[in-house]
Amino acid sequence: MNEGRSWSADPGDDLENRSVRGAAATLSSQGVVFATRLVATSVLAHMLSPSDFGLVAMATPLVTFVMLFQDLGLSMATVQRKVLAEELVVRLFWVNVLAGFGLSAVTILCAPLVSLFFHDGRLTAITMALGGAFFIGGLGAQQRALLTREMRFGFLSGLQIVAVAMSAGCAIAAALLGLGYWSLVVLTLLNTLVVSLGAWLIPQFTPRLTRSLKGAGDSIRFGLNYTGVGVLDFFARNMDNVLIGRYWGSAELGYYSRAYSLLLQPLYRIHSPFETVVIPGLSKLQDDETRYARYYLKALATIGTMALPAIVALMIVSKDVVAVFLGPHWNPAVTMFAVLGVTALLHTTYLTLSWLFVSLGRTRAQLRWSLIAVPVTVAGIAAGLPLGGLGVSVGYTAANVFLFLPGIWYATRNTPLRVKAVLGANKQGVLIAAGVGVVVYLVSLAPLSNVYLRFAMEAVAGLAAWSVLSPVVSRKDSPLHRLVGLISAGIPRSRRKSGH
Repeated sequence: MNEGRSWSADPGDDLENRSVRGAAATLSSQGVVFATRLVATSVLAHMLSPSDFGLVAMATPLVTFVMLFQDLGLSMATVQRKVLAEELVVRLFWVNVLAGFGLSAVTILCAPLVSLFFHDGRLTAITMALGGAFFIGGLGAQQRALLTREMRFGFLSGLQIVAVAMSAGCAIAAALLGLGYWSLVVLTLLNTLVVSLGAWLIPQFTPRLTRSLKGAGDSIRFGLNYTGVGVLDFFARNMDNVLIGRYWGSAELGYYSRAYSLLLQPLYRIHSPFETVVIPGLSKLQDDETRYARYYLKALATIGTMALPAIVALMIVSKDVVAVFLGPHWNPAVTMFAVLGVTALLHTTYLTLSWLFVSLGRTRAQLRWSLIAVPVTVAGIAAGLPLGGLGVSVGYTAANVFLFLPGIWYATRNTPLRVKAVLGANKQGVLIAAGVGVVVYLVSLAPLSNVYLRFAMEAVAGLAAWSVLSPVVSRKDSPLHRLVGLISAGIPRSRRKSGH
């Protein structure tokens, strides 16, 4: 690689096609990764004791919190920047390496405190070992960021699959050798190692020593603001669990947390791969307002067409969903599930607002909004706390309803987008959701005593209704039409080079 290389934000003529291929590759790989992890967890669960899993889970809260600071937001700064010089990447690389080393050191120093808190000396070594992942991750942070910026999603998706498969295989082998809970540590560390070092198979820059951070100030400020948003979001998303657990106990928290996970976690899994693809695309269109607005609205419409019908259907048959996935003794979670469905509907749009802040380099404005939104969210949770998990569900949903329109208005300020256009992007999704909802509701009225059979009929009917209504309501050139076709074609087609 020649010294002095730079990367521009030129979107090219096939940006939309590359984005769709990237979304297809990312969604497909997520399915493979999820299935692999599920199988690995099942196998390990049969080989290890519950206490082995519990030990690693005890170390998880500290590691999860430290992970919020893992790359200081510098990877996203690299993805977003209009023109990127190699010298800047080198400087950010060393910041990431030093930050990873520092976070590993902090985790190792705090490890004895984890043991002290849980009264188990084994946690010291476990926490120290897990802390090593931060330094390993720092070595590949900028390399992965550049691959993301160049939209090499086929390679990144393949790398993730290989990492999960290798780590799962080695963890199972470690369990067979009698290493117990250490096999779960192997699962985490090896996955991080393969992803981080594997990114260097397609080197984008050459690391070399540098004595100055000159020119890195803007990226560091961007990253720190982005990290601040992540920290605030972490507290907002966990405060409900903390308060319910503290004042109502584990049973009530169990009902609430399972209802939340059943409905909102799948939405986040849909949103995450789109975020990975859309932010680099939007960043390349910063100077083209027309294409920027069109690109965002099409991405939002795609998510809406996929997520809104599913959420509406799940809300309608919430009782059957809880009975099938949780069991007959989880009835208190049914109403919580239905109430949280309103939040899920709003989050289909609300979660995408971060794309606007990040792609335009407005993370300081995003942090300001978080300083308003998080206290409102926590206040809603606290207001509902006297009524238990259901009250928290209502309070959390009320806070999201209150923040929805102001959040869209604030995010679209000084952008080529308007509130009306953002709301209108989900028109197709709303129409499809209404049709799917009617079909699923009618099927749910069937006089079947077997809840599993009834739910299977509801799921098949909903999917059939979605398959019929989507091409009717959506235009043939919609992002959804292309995305479904590419996913069915599989990952290999997504590996077409992006032209960089």
